[in-house]
Amino acid sequence: MAEIIDDIDRKIINTLLENSKLSTQKISKKTGIPITTVHHRIKKLEANKIISSYTIRLNNKSVGHGLKAFISVKVDHQHLGPGGHEKLLEQILKNPAVERVNLIAGDIDLFIEARVKDIEEMNQFSIKFLRGLSGIASSSTTVVFEEREKTITI
Repeated sequence: MAEIIDDIDRKIINTLLENSKLSTQKISKKTGIPITTVHHRIKKLEANKIISSYTIRLNNKSVGHGLKAFISVKVDHQHLGPGGHEKLLEQILKNPAVERVNLIAGDIDLFIEARVKDIEEMNQFSIKFLRGLSGIASSSTTVVFEEREKTITI
């Protein structure tokens, strides 16, 4: 069976992972791959949904979202009803503080990543919003003191 991506695709993808703003010309220069090949490969990667989007990384503190927390949530399944999980996830995702909601297996049911301005806003999110939703049995909030990220390569 043929591999989905080859070494040329990997070079292009890894270059885009470092900086998705680069032009095909700059990717070509950086990787040593001809510009037309870079262009065609990127189009193929997009068409095959290997590259699904291009994005930016914000300096969250600069835009007023300097506090990040992980919230573990236990769901009261008896109070959800039909389609309840889906509705609960949609309600949570509508809150502007929420970056990501993960439905998981284990002792907890949901793992939420939230980002707000300060501890007061986190308190409002956790106590007023989250615990006010039907179907939430309990939650536990862990505040992030420092965040570091690395660029993943394939």
